[in-house]
Amino acid sequence: MNWGFEHLACKWCVYQRCSATGTIIFIVHVDDILTTASSPSEIENFKAELTSKWEISDLGKPKYALGIGITCNHNKQTISLSQMALIDCVMEEFSQSSAHVVDTPMVAGLQLQCPDMAAPVLSDIADWATCTPYRSLVGSLMYITIATHPDISYAVGHLSAFCNCYQLEHWSAAIHVLHYLKTTRTVCLELGGFNQLHLLGYSNLDYANCMKTSHSVGGYCFTLGLGMISWSSHKQPTVADSFCYAELVVLKFSSELRFEPEPNWTGPHFPVRVRLLAPDRTDGPVHGSAKVVFC
Repeated sequence: MNWGFEHLACKWCVYQRCSATGTIIFIVHVDDILTTASSPSEIENFKAELTSKWEISDLGKPKYALGIGITCNHNKQTISLSQMALIDCVMEEFSQSSAHVVDTPMVAGLQLQCPDMAAPVLSDIADWATCTPYRSLVGSLMYITIATHPDISYAVGHLSAFCNCYQLEHWSAAIHVLHYLKTTRTVCLELGGFNQLHLLGYSNLDYANCMKTSHSVGGYCFTLGLGMISWSSHKQPTVADSFCYAELVVLKFSSELRFEPEPNWTGPHFPVRVRLLAPDRTDGPVHGSAKVVFC
């Protein structure tokens, strides 16, 4: 088939077609497709093309996909993404539906450590670890983090380091994140709106977070207009010998990210071409007014 679609270089499951009649974009996951276009006629033409090859079911406007609730507000020109239903399912799966709520995803000052892997493991601890679904819980929290909840990125990233050596304190910390999600289950990730599209980034770090290796944990988040579009929390690959150097490492990692439209993209653009470069890069100018702020 030669329908003129090209996949985006950054996402292989996202395809676009730009023509004289308009632009259409679709996302495919197994046998599900989400479509948006510059006009309703483009969507109708695309559905006619699909129908000519396969039998399809038109489910109308998307309301729920891959555990994410989708709500459109045409008056405010926003799209809200929520995982409230998925969070409720995870709470029920791990028997936390009636648990008390907490205000933070992790207890302040909590120091989780990896146990000595060379030491023999007591039989009762080994039996407890075998029947405790720690990896399953962390995996569920990871998906919630990636999709709609950047506020638990640090906690989940920290907990994921103990998937092969978890003990009771690690399990309790993971359950604590669930209690926090119960508090914030109705919070949505809202995108769009009438705000100007200025790219703004924030970064921060936990200096010498690991008590054994002294590695720091850095993180960043970027907003574009109304909502947050990118976020991460990660352990730095090197040991910084000062807090200032650790700050520079996390700022360099954050500012190396590039946000550029696809070469053939004809949809909505930023007011300027945004390209964030590390301070020591000299391979080109910095375009636009984007900036990174260390908190």
